[in-house]
Amino acid sequence: MLRNKATGEIQTSTDLGRAISTGWWADVGQCKPPQLRGLAARAPFFHDGSAESLHDVVPFDKECFHIALEVDEEATLVRFLEVFSALSEARRTGWGAPGKRVAFIIVEARLCACDWL
Repeated sequence: MLRNKATGEIQTSTDLGRAISTGWWADVGQCKPPQLRGLAARAPFFHDGSAESLHDVVPFDKECFHIALEVDEEATLVRFLEVFSALSEARRTGWGAPGKRVAFIIVEARLCACDWL
């Protein structure tokens, strides 16, 4: 049970939804979009684990949501999600030389890194 301190309104919810990250009362129970950070490492996908990789997810979503993607665009999207996951992991683990900031650049769906002084 949740109580809004400002208005006294009470809500019963088992899912805080977006409110868990925003802290806003209006977001209690609202849909929270999944994070892309580390997405590739969270396989298998879907509630039943039926998609073993992102290569299985993208065509399914394309068909389910009627998204017009060419085969090369599907591959680029999968690669982007993999690169985004690698970028998140690199930032989390502090990839790069000690004391230097690292710049990450995505070029043609490939992750490139260079040290800044």
